[in-house]
Amino acid sequence: MATDTDTATDGIRPPPQKADPVRSIFIALVGLVLAVVVGAAAFAQAGFALNPMAAAQAFPLDGQALAKEAELQLALARARSRNPILPPDAATIAHARAAYAREPLEPEAVAILANAGAEGDSGQAMRTLEAAHALSRRSIIVNTELISRLSQAGKDEPALRLLDEILRQDTAAQGPLLTQMAAYAGNRSLQPIFLDLLAQDAPWVSPFWRQVAQSPVGLKNAVSLRLGYAGRGGAVDPEVDRLLVAGLAGQARYDDAARLAAGLFPALRSVGTPGSGNLVRDPDFRQKDAVIPFGWEMTSNGDYGAGFQGTGGGIVISALPGSRGTVAQQLVALPSQPLAIGAEVATQSGRRDDLSVELRCAGNAQMLVSVPVSRLPARVPAPSCKWGWLRFVVAIPADGEGADWTVRQVSLTGT
Repeated sequence: MATDTDTATDGIRPPPQKADPVRSIFIALVGLVLAVVVGAAAFAQAGFALNPMAAAQAFPLDGQALAKEAELQLALARARSRNPILPPDAATIAHARAAYAREPLEPEAVAILANAGAEGDSGQAMRTLEAAHALSRRSIIVNTELISRLSQAGKDEPALRLLDEILRQDTAAQGPLLTQMAAYAGNRSLQPIFLDLLAQDAPWVSPFWRQVAQSPVGLKNAVSLRLGYAGRGGAVDPEVDRLLVAGLAGQARYDDAARLAAGLFPALRSVGTPGSGNLVRDPDFRQKDAVIPFGWEMTSNGDYGAGFQGTGGGIVISALPGSRGTVAQQLVALPSQPLAIGAEVATQSGRRDDLSVELRCAGNAQMLVSVPVSRLPARVPAPSCKWGWLRFVVAIPADGEGADWTVRQVSLTGT
């Protein structure tokens, strides 16, 4: 369903403010670390109050305990400062060094020490983190510190493979990790690695495609990546493929949206080429599961709305006094020749001038024609744009009366 904002902006959504994906990952994972470590600390304190001797045996000051203490100190400091990459202070480093000198050797302690020496030798810090990662692939702090270092160094390939490792563990930070993964999907040079990872049918594959559909950066290479995946036999939920097509159109990438739709949906193989007859797809409103925006997209809110009648075709449009907005729209490939637009509309209210049909260029929002249904058919000058939005628009005065219309058919043909 479209929203009022969608229709008001002619299908062009402004790109969202660019966020720092690495920062988002750290913020989420700091919360996860705090939850786990604070829970363990609370359990230890409760045990000490009940039985100090047993608690000392259960929680000895070995390398593991000291490493967890250092990890908690760093997590708390980062949470207080709201800085997910805050370096460890002297006390945290001291705890990490003490943990490093005791068994068992904990990757968290190694990660903190690598972070402490990062300013002096970033290469050494990277090698230390890689060694810690070799010790344990399940350490949250090691993995996040290493992803940050790899991203800063422009080493996207190993960072991508590391994201795959973490996502396979189904951590609580899956959301921001998928955001970063979707951003990497926009890098065409990483496509071969992506195709290899996707072919392994990891548990993150389905939510990954949903995230790409919402990622302006990831959508830049979404067509090539999705079609490449399909070429290898990869299957995606058709509903998710519809989201990808709609996401591309929402970023005004109309040619990409058409290419992806043509490659994934057999009925849309010619969607990017204007036909010789009626240019409107589903002109009598029978396809409820259309691929948006190449089929009818309906809008419904508290003031106005449109909906399919049923198997017999047609749509019903209703609007209250003071209603203004687009109730139905479709993206159409336009030929460079004059056109004729028409519609079969019935109403019991007699308010035929309050429902209009318009054709507007997608991209530059140039209005080609806007005419009340009472004055149809109408002529349209030869468009200078490749794509156009065909829309039904209601505009009822505030002192008017509500109205209902039944639209049984619409046509847009060359003349």
